[in-house]
Amino acid sequence: MSNNDSLQTPYEETRRIIQEAIKDDQLVLFVGAGVSINSGMPSWQEAIDLIGERLGFTKIDSTDFLKIPQYYYNSYGKQAYNSLMQEIFKYQVELPVSQIHRKLLKFNAKTIITTNYDDLIERTSEEKGEIRQVICQDYNIPYTKYNKQLIKMHGDFDHDNFVLKENDYLNYSNNFRLIENYVKAIVGSKVVLFVGYSFNDPDLKQIFNWIKSILGKDMRRAYLINADGIYNENEAVYYRNLGIEVIYASAWDRCKFIKNKPGQNLENVLDQLLLPIDTSDVVDSIYTSLKKYEGFKYIAVKYLNQSLSRYGIYISQDLILQSKQNNAKFEDILKRIFADKNMDNSCNKRKIDEIKKILNHSIIKGINLGKKTIKFTNSIENNKWQKYVFTFDSLELEKLKNKNEICIKKNDGELFLEQASIAYYLDEYLLSFNYLKRASRYLFRNKIYGLFFIAQINMKMLGKFIVDNQWRLNIDTLTVELIKSEINDININEMIENISDLKNKGPLVEDICQLNFSYSLFQKLYRLNIEANEEANTIYTLFAGMPAYEISRIEVQDFLNFEINNYLLFDRYQEIVDTYKLYVRTIISSVAAKDVTDTSDPLLPEGNVHSKYLSDIDIFLIIRYFSSTDIEKLFDEHKKDGFINLNDKGMDYLETVIPNIIRSNFKTDFYDDLYWRLIAVGGYLQLNKDIFQKLLAVMPEKITNHSLIINKSSIYKFLNNVRSQKLVNKQESDSLYKILQTIINLDGKIEVENSEKLIYLLNKILLDVNKAYDNTVIIQKCIRRGFDNLLMYLFDFSTKDTKKKIVNYFKDKRYDNELVEYEAKLDLAKYNILDFDIETENNIIKYLETENRQASAVHIRPNKIVILTHGLAILYIQNKICNYKSVLKIIDKYASPKDKWLIKFKDFDYKDFLVSWLTECDRAILKNISMNNKVRHEISNKLIQAYKENRLSPDLEWIYFNYFS
Repeated sequence: MSNNDSLQTPYEETRRIIQEAIKDDQLVLFVGAGVSINSGMPSWQEAIDLIGERLGFTKIDSTDFLKIPQYYYNSYGKQAYNSLMQEIFKYQVELPVSQIHRKLLKFNAKTIITTNYDDLIERTSEEKGEIRQVICQDYNIPYTKYNKQLIKMHGDFDHDNFVLKENDYLNYSNNFRLIENYVKAIVGSKVVLFVGYSFNDPDLKQIFNWIKSILGKDMRRAYLINADGIYNENEAVYYRNLGIEVIYASAWDRCKFIKNKPGQNLENVLDQLLLPIDTSDVVDSIYTSLKKYEGFKYIAVKYLNQSLSRYGIYISQDLILQSKQNNAKFEDILKRIFADKNMDNSCNKRKIDEIKKILNHSIIKGINLGKKTIKFTNSIENNKWQKYVFTFDSLELEKLKNKNEICIKKNDGELFLEQASIAYYLDEYLLSFNYLKRASRYLFRNKIYGLFFIAQINMKMLGKFIVDNQWRLNIDTLTVELIKSEINDININEMIENISDLKNKGPLVEDICQLNFSYSLFQKLYRLNIEANEEANTIYTLFAGMPAYEISRIEVQDFLNFEINNYLLFDRYQEIVDTYKLYVRTIISSVAAKDVTDTSDPLLPEGNVHSKYLSDIDIFLIIRYFSSTDIEKLFDEHKKDGFINLNDKGMDYLETVIPNIIRSNFKTDFYDDLYWRLIAVGGYLQLNKDIFQKLLAVMPEKITNHSLIINKSSIYKFLNNVRSQKLVNKQESDSLYKILQTIINLDGKIEVENSEKLIYLLNKILLDVNKAYDNTVIIQKCIRRGFDNLLMYLFDFSTKDTKKKIVNYFKDKRYDNELVEYEAKLDLAKYNILDFDIETENNIIKYLETENRQASAVHIRPNKIVILTHGLAILYIQNKICNYKSVLKIIDKYASPKDKWLIKFKDFDYKDFLVSWLTECDRAILKNISMNNKVRHEISNKLIQAYKENRLSPDLEWIYFNYFS
């Protein structure tokens, strides 16, 4: 067999890989000197020979290519050197654009990197009407703003930074630090095609050494067009082992190859690479293309499209398999595969069945056959253990694990893999690791290499997670050392290299190894996040296409299916978590956006585009990947008036997972955390009576000193939310009262006293729903335990007799020092518990005059000057001061700007007002201030402005809606 024949198939695969890279924006072109020869530029060899002639050299070895320019520079200096180089490389000579340049732009590469100094690519882009930003010095990097780039990594003559002589290469990292790192980052994960380079080209060696030094064996194979050399098998194997697949023009189409015509040969190869892939035996080709995914339980849309798009069919954004541009030829392909019994069945039925079976392991919803769309049923909907994971049903997972353990056969590798997954989601990481070991053994023996690969990479990843989290997981050192030893023996790259079945599975295996499936989705979600925000802030007369938030939701559902159904146990890794969190932020931002409409023309109503609700997958991701405190931050960052709506799937999902989590037998700290995540979510979502009652009923047993410290804000917002949705009535009184008693009875005095706002809200709700509510028992406990702040907060809710008990308690109270007594008496007067007497007032004034320091000059916490002057200011506006003139003088002299505002709030210049001052005011003061219409209007405007600028904290938001809206 001739070389031409033997290489035809590999080159066809090369064409397929490059065309897939073009479609996925994964292709990077590296353009060398050979590309510009047809335009009149010298080759690298010719340029060096011209310089050598000036130095008297008659023959120059390729190893001296960098030295020759350096010799000339050393001998004649910079000016003469620059002048000669500009002459040789035809600086400012308008050379013609060649067909090679035009064909290169047909590859539609977003990034072209060149070591040439000419402007031929720029001019070709202009000719095509294409905007391509030129980067030729580090200064340009921060200002990249266009979608397509030309990186002139060796500079140019315009900027006097061209790289040619030996010292330029030696100092490259110093002179082009940003460009070097930028290029490394781009090419490290892309498909690279070198055009116009020869094997002895120092540029090629420099670039390839970079990539190899970063990625080692993990680098993606690069491709190099050899336009003038005759095929040499030893040479090809040598470069293939280095990671470069050489495309020989002489071997691909020998009839068209012309010796000593590298430009024409290069054009021919570029034409071959751009040639549409043959679809003559299309069913057989599609089967061959999809067969590599056999063994995987779920195939993401990305990988299916990579295989199918070559044949003019693809999966659309709305998950319908269809032909491109309604092309009759491509529609016929679909009909041949999905035809009913009356259609042409001449194709191999077995292959068609296999194609359908593979597509069945995906998220595809339907097939578009001409004018009708037929529904497509997916096999993934029937998987039990995945359903239990999605609904946090650990009891059913535990039952399934035990049932499998009884039924499992010794050599059932896939069931061992399922057991490993179940144990993983039950947080039984050591057990999961041991199941993976057994799965690996039997899957390899049974030659099920796809799942064997998954078991092995899971062992590697999970083992590393166990080692890194040894102390948190409470695992002994001996066990950790054994795991270290086992995972060090797993060489994934070597395994793939040795098992041809894995090597043939292409980019899917590679993406799993390097987590590329996560990286690429993160980048896509990042772009969609920007688009979703733009859509939410833009008014459209007519919006075409699918909204970015909905595309994001589909992408993430596909990603989650891919991860769970393929038994990939990676979701404790930050890269995966960050991907899910980015999506959640996108959907929360979208659903929290306000409706913006313009109905001035009723025939063409205008509005923005954003999600109206959260769905089941959104709630799952929030509960699994965000802590309760992170959930609060998440929703508070995207403020929304009122609660966030759920669609039917979202509401049904919430009703399903709540009892599962409540009855969960996860480890105590984990299931409590999940419960508190539900409470945190419940502070912002649309709820119903059943959901509220289930969450409320178990709250007393969940509250501890520790959980109260972390979750008191979540509890407060949850109760406030259900109260605003009018879900609370008298039948919840017992549960609310138990929560109140549980908090008051906690051991930690500080934790209880710091929960005064929550306790106040509980009392207020109890009084709202039950007019007969009596807090006497609570007050007695507060008196017994010395909860002074709580007694002041609860005074207004107390009966007449209970108020007397509180008054008598404080009358008999003895204080450790005079400052504590002053502060207490200011608060007692503020809450109308005790009158403020002249003696205490004079003592406070005397103390402040003795200290003689302004509040702003004191940096010790607590700041006693602030506390005392603030207390006086509050009593001043409550008309409870004895000597107004003396107190006003003291406040003017020593108080903070906030308290100077308080005593003059009616006549204050609100240009200098800070909304944060409101958080220092209690309810009585806020009510007093808001009763003045002029002041309420001024403060309301300030709060609205803060809201627009995203500076409104949850406390200020509450103040706005309760007093100033």
